[in-house]
Amino acid sequence: MPPGGMWVLIYPHPKTGLEGTFSLQYALAAGVIDGQYTLWSFTDGAVNRPEIRDLLARIWVGEDLCCAGGDPLIETRSSGSSGFVEVEAVLTDGRFLDPSSYPLESTRSKSLRLPRHLQRLRETAS
Repeated sequence: MPPGGMWVLIYPHPKTGLEGTFSLQYALAAGVIDGQYTLWSFTDGAVNRPEIRDLLARIWVGEDLCCAGGDPLIETRSSGSSGFVEVEAVLTDGRFLDPSSYPLESTRSKSLRLPRHLQRLRETAS
C-alpha cells in the first residue's frame, strides 16, 4: 500500500460492522472466506465469525514507498487515488502465491465485487 493509503483503514481487528468498513484486513478476510461482498458482510455478526477472527490474526498490511509507483507527489494525494497495492499470500501448506500488484483506482462507481487477487487466492486454496 502506498504511503497514506491506510489513513482511513484504522481498524485492523474490527469488532463491529461499522469498524469492518474501515478495515483492509477485514475486507481481505471476508473476501477470501465468503467469495463476495454483500451488505451482510458488514454486520456485527459477519465481522465476529470465528473463521474471520482466525484469519484476521494472520493478515499483515502496511504502507511502503515502493508502492507509490514513482509518483513524487504521492504523499499529497488523497488516500487510494494513486500508486498500487502488492498482495502476497502464503498457503497453509507453506506454498507462496506469486506476488501480484494492483493499481489503485477510485471505487465510487464500482460495485462490491471480489477483487481478482482474492478470487485467485480462493481458487488456489481450495
